[in-house]
Amino acid sequence: MTEPQLVAAPEELADFAVKTRPDLDRDEVRKAIAACQAVGWPWERTLMQTALMLAHLEEPRDLKAATTHPSKTRKHIR
Repeated sequence: MTEPQLVAAPEELADFAVKTRPDLDRDEVRKAIAACQAVGWPWERTLMQTALMLAHLEEPRDLKAATTHPSKTRKHIR
């Protein structure tokens, strides 16, 4: 049996985000997810930080800021 693995799905994550939070702009969410990928975050981190952004009613700009300011990243998900 093969080991389970996560597969990066940025478009689907952006779709999920705007379905969960209709107030968000999909293009802005996609740009924030792309920023996570651009700085080399593993998919697990991008996925969790995006979920936290949604759950805490934060904005895509907050997720994007976390890619350049590690202090903005939720400590328990590094």
